[in-house]
Amino acid sequence: MHCGCTRRLAAVRRHLASAPHRKYDWSTIRPPPLPLPPLEDTISRYLEQLKPLLSTESHAEAAREAAEFERVLGKDLQQQLKRSVEADRTTSYVKPFWDAMYLGGRYVMAFSECPYHAVFLGQHCCAHGLRCRYPVVINSNPFVAWHPHPDPTQQSQATRTAGLVHKMLTWRQGMENGLVEPDGPAEPPNRRLCMTEYEKLFCTSRIPVVGGPDVHLTEPSARHIVVLRGAAVYKLNVVRDDGRISSERAIETAMAEILEFPTERDPSAAVATLTAADRDHWGRARTSLLEADPANKVGLNTIESAILHVCLDQTVPTNRKEVYETFLYGGKNGESRWYDKSVSLICTPSGDAAVNFEHSPFDGSTLIRMMNDVWHMAAGLSSGKDVPSTAAEDISWTPRPERVALVMSPEVRGATQAASASFGSLKGALNVSPVHFDDFGAAEIRGWGRDYGPDGVLHMAFQLAYGRIHKRHNISVYSAASTKAFLRGRTEAARCATAESVALAQHFSSTTGREARRELLRAAVRKHRAMSKEAGKGLGVDRHLFSLSCLAANRAPHMFGTAWAAHQKSTLSTSNCSVFGPSIITPGFGAVCDDGYGLGYVIGADAIDVCITNFTASRGTGGAGFGGVKQAVNDTVYNTDAARLGSEIATALREFRELFA
Repeated sequence: MHCGCTRRLAAVRRHLASAPHRKYDWSTIRPPPLPLPPLEDTISRYLEQLKPLLSTESHAEAAREAAEFERVLGKDLQQQLKRSVEADRTTSYVKPFWDAMYLGGRYVMAFSECPYHAVFLGQHCCAHGLRCRYPVVINSNPFVAWHPHPDPTQQSQATRTAGLVHKMLTWRQGMENGLVEPDGPAEPPNRRLCMTEYEKLFCTSRIPVVGGPDVHLTEPSARHIVVLRGAAVYKLNVVRDDGRISSERAIETAMAEILEFPTERDPSAAVATLTAADRDHWGRARTSLLEADPANKVGLNTIESAILHVCLDQTVPTNRKEVYETFLYGGKNGESRWYDKSVSLICTPSGDAAVNFEHSPFDGSTLIRMMNDVWHMAAGLSSGKDVPSTAAEDISWTPRPERVALVMSPEVRGATQAASASFGSLKGALNVSPVHFDDFGAAEIRGWGRDYGPDGVLHMAFQLAYGRIHKRHNISVYSAASTKAFLRGRTEAARCATAESVALAQHFSSTTGREARRELLRAAVRKHRAMSKEAGKGLGVDRHLFSLSCLAANRAPHMFGTAWAAHQKSTLSTSNCSVFGPSIITPGFGAVCDDGYGLGYVIGADAIDVCITNFTASRGTGGAGFGGVKQAVNDTVYNTDAARLGSEIATALREFRELFA
């Protein structure tokens, strides 16, 4: 044993001695701290954002409540936040609360019989003491889908999977060796973005803890990946002790071998199904699994510590709707996923590929940077970023897959069956509808003039379409703005329902005259751009008031009551994942309230892709969603229809185009 350790150490030293010069040193990146805005500025922005959502009387009441909060309790809480910033310069003021929100089960919710709106209260329950820790699947985990490989001969399941895995390992190796260019511009100096989220991009799993909060397991020394197919789980070593990775051909051989293994579809044998359960159910089942057999500890550690997971699906989707359903929740046949894994690479038999990711350690921009690079690397193209052109690999090494066996006690098998049943109900209530709009894209929109940005134009189409269907305009609209320009920055909410966007949604159809209609659109898009820029500078409303609400707990029921609930209920929750080049089709995620929509989108040069989701049946309490703070539905449940919304969005875009013909 001593000799073996000596040989491994010697191999590592040889690798380090021969490692390439570090071109980029991420440790030298020093973004400024996330700004803590003056409380009076945030309150002013909050009241402005409430105007489109509330009646005149309700807004006046909200203003009185906000003034009282700012005068007494808010002033003290603001000082607490300031002291926390001064005490720890290595983080942001919002990060402790944001982590607790995600890992606590994402939200504290009131059940449908609770007469109060449910609002996240840090570690505190609502007035009735009701807590629900929702599954991460659909409610929190998004997917991001790649475009097919430009060479159709590379689209077979084993070949496509191997190419993507190999390039992801190459990218990770380059990141560790200082060969991956950081995010953000190189000039002017010190404008690079915060890169700390990449620490948990790979080798990370979320571990359930009964009662919460959950924890992260990160094992940066991991040298294997895990492959799921049917109910079976396999371990595949892909990194040598000296850091060299397996060749793409060897990985393809292993994937082809796994595809030839007999498959088991018994749902009760698929331990991964437990990760689709309520967090406490999964936490109790995980404890039972560890108690069932000592060997299960090793098996679970193998699964949870892997660099990444690969899901080799068995079902062939027949259309884009089925593809997105497969990527979001495993499709109608419930393809196996370990939803607690930071990165799960999914590949269908037809070579469609995506990543489903556990959202708590990082945001979409971090994952998409890697995915964009990887797609271009696999295609032999440039992503516009400096990345390794080759990997340090061992071409003589052909690792073999090893079955990971977990002993299923009757108790665990019963928990798996219960998880499967509840998961079936959850995904059965969700509708997924793809939109591929290829009349025009960003290139043409930019030609309309400097006042018409593609993102703002698409958002106005979202709101106009929603208003035409539901005859409502006083809804809150969420869009994520990255704050990675700041240390430990994640996102800020751009609340995109403004007085200008409501005017467009209300009056566009009845307004006559091209110039008058164009002015409605121009004003709304300009306001959208201004709010998005402000949010990206860390000067939004949500994260600041969210942090104060966590500190306040139940001491500010009026400030964080009805008006706050209206502000936070993201009826339209949106995410823009547009990138350089043709790598990403679209993201997708569940609607964040029962009577709302989830809209993940990519605006390409000549086309727009959107994945729209809605719930066809109320879940009563709603769920923990991607976007703003999720609310329980205690009033009317609207008849949402993702397919119809997609059709109306396309109609609105065509009508906007006519203004510039």
